[in-house]
Parts: sequence; structure tokens; C-alpha cells
Amino acid sequence: MIYRQISGFKIPVPKPRRFLASALLSIFVLLAFHTISFATTPQEELQQILQQIPTEWWNGGWDKLAELEAFIQAHPKYPDLCATAQFYIAACYNGKKQYERSVAAHEALLTTYPTSKECPKSLWEIGYIRHHRLKDLAGAIEAYKKIVNRYGESEQAPKAMLALGTVYHKARQNEAAIQAYQDLLRIYPQTDESPRSLLKTGIIYREMKKKTEELAAYEQVLQTYGQTKYAPEAKLLIGEYHMRAKDHEKAIEVFQE
Repeated sequence: MIYRQISGFKIPVPKPRRFLASALLSIFVLLAFHTISFATTPQEELQQILQQIPTEWWNGGWDKLAELEAFIQAHPKYPDLCATAQFYIAACYNGKKQYERSVAAHEALLTTYPTSKECPKSLWEIGYIRHHRLKDLAGAIEAYKKIVNRYGESEQAPKAMLALGTVYHKARQNEAAIQAYQDLLRIYPQTDESPRSLLKTGIIYREMKKKTEELAAYEQVLQTYGQTKYAPEAKLLIGEYHMRAKDHEKAIEVFQE
């Protein structure tokens, strides 16, 4: 031990090398502990951001643009994770009602990460925004078609085909709408969208005054999808069909079943 004379007193002072080594060791231990305690993988980092985004993100009231953009900048070697971050950047703009910017962000995802699992979801959002927010029916049709043609195995495909028929109907392209619904029935017969497509087909035929085809569409719902929640609506439409035809007895029979 080294002693130093200070104001008449001998004060013990640790040897410089031993003190320095001890101090460096302490710093190393603290840094190591900090690294172990706070280190996260890119997956965990992204998950921490997403946990702060509400489930119903489309209603807005949140803003994680800076964090999501920083994540993409920091982790270019993780394209799947970056695609998810990009999806939520687009979602954030949607929640802010900045629909053009949302579409642009989704399109950037499609261009930058063309093989990502987020692609059919982004196309669905593009179609939905163009259809319901921007009233761009041609743009919506284009987006929905891309889902069907490129991602036919995705869960968005039957939804897109149903939406395609709806947009065609709104655009007064009835034959194209009916064809979309028939394609849906043929390709995705077991999905929830199939009985809905039959109901929509019957309504179009009613507008076209094709009575036989209208009734056949409603009856097919009962025959093929009689155990689904769409059967009561089909019965109602059949009853209304007979009421319009002045066949009141048949209508009452249908309503009482």
C-alpha cells in the first residue's frame, strides 16, 4: 500500500495499476450486463413496435412512422421484417386518412419486397382504399385482379373476387360482375364468400329482370349452403320474389318455413 502525506496525515492510496485494472474491470462488467439485459433481435425490436399499434389500426389515433422507418433503415438484411414494417407505415397513413400516401406506401412494399407475404395484404388495402375512399373503381379492379392472378392461394383471393364483382356491379358492368361471382363459386366453393356471391348474383339478375336466373341463385344458396348464416337471407329474397310475382300463397309458405 502506498501512503501519501496530506495535511500532516498519511492517507493510503491504492497502487495506480491495480486501481486502474479494477476500474476497467468494473466498467467491463457493467457494459456486459447492459448489453445482455437490453440486447434484442430484429424480430423482437419490430414486435415491440407493433405491440404499440392498436388492433383496429385503420381507425387511426396512433403514429409509429418514425420508429418503423428507422427499423427499415437499420435492418435492410431482413426483408421480411422490413416488409411488415412497410405495411404498417402504409397503415399509419390510412389511419391518418392520408389515402394517397397510404396507397403509395403499399405500392412501395410491392416494388421493394415483391416476394413478401405482405404483398396480397397490401394489394387488398390498395383495392379497398381505391374502391371505398378514393372512388377509383378502375384502380380497385386492377388491384383485386392482381390478387386473384398472383396470389390465388392467399386468404385475400376469395375476398378480392367477391369485391371484384361488387365493383363491376357498381360500375354497371353486370355481366362482368356475374362472371366474377361464378368464378368465385367455381374456384373457392367452400369459402364464406361463395353464398354471398350467389345472393349478389340473384340481386343483379333481379335488376336485369331475369326472373328464372334470379330465383335459381337464391335456391342454390339453400341447396348448397343451407346450414350457413346466409340461408335466412336467401329465404327472405325467395319470399320477396314470389310476392313480386303475385304468388302470395307461395310467398307465405316460404316465410313460414
